[in-house]
Amino acid sequence: MSNDFDFGLAGYTPEDEGNQYTYASAYWLSTTRRPAADVGAWHTASFETMPEPWVSVERFDNETGHEANDLHMVPIRRREFWVMNCTDDTSRYIPHYLDSVSAKTFLAQRGFDINLYRSVRSTVQVLAMVKGLDEPIVLQAKGMVGSHLFRRPTRRSPGGIVYQYVNAALGIAKATSTSAIPHYSFWVGIKAPRDAKGRIKTTEVGQGSSKAYVVMPELMEKLDGMQRQDIVKTFVGRDKQELFQAVYEESKAWADEVRDDFTTMPAVAPVAPPAVRNVVEPIEDEASPF
Repeated sequence: MSNDFDFGLAGYTPEDEGNQYTYASAYWLSTTRRPAADVGAWHTASFETMPEPWVSVERFDNETGHEANDLHMVPIRRREFWVMNCTDDTSRYIPHYLDSVSAKTFLAQRGFDINLYRSVRSTVQVLAMVKGLDEPIVLQAKGMVGSHLFRRPTRRSPGGIVYQYVNAALGIAKATSTSAIPHYSFWVGIKAPRDAKGRIKTTEVGQGSSKAYVVMPELMEKLDGMQRQDIVKTFVGRDKQELFQAVYEESKAWADEVRDDFTTMPAVAPVAPPAVRNVVEPIEDEASPF
């Protein structure tokens, strides 16, 4: 593993998908302790070989993976998990967001030590089709990067940059189309930001011992001034719309899954009965038949 890369900051979990689903997964490696470190790429260990722009790497011990700084993807479904970082140095899934106050109530109700709470972080996962790959893949990003990429649009927020592009393209397409257009109809280009010399740019966050450098992905296409001829270039085509529709329909259970590591009460050590001391034994009369 690279000395410039902070494993804990990135939250990289190669086995994060578990055994319930067979989707491959890739994680955006975003955070380092040094501003010029080698990050800003999607990392996966799910494939033996991959087409360009993926390249073979050996970033982590005992693992050969692949990475790509830039890719084109179509979001199919989205889900978000919350993880509690605990004072016993474990990380556990929780069913929803908790702050320092609500966490204590939650832990008490579940029968856990209320002082377990240290902090909470989120991981956003998007089941996507990626150009060049035949099967869907789960793209993951955590914390501020996950929000920047994949935040769900609301009335008050346009959402992450991926959904900003999707909604802008849909708005233009629906203005001239006579048929329904699903959200998985356009390729969304995501790239690592680079400076004039081609070096990946980082953003400094935190202070003191918590200071780190984060790579925030960018869209390849510009939202400002987007017109119909722009979305024609990124349209996936009718055949892929049908394929992506099938992926969408079969992945509902994946999207609805809730992870909760606090459903089981903590094990309580058995309490030994008190020692019996100085018990007066009854006097038995050997002649008595009773």
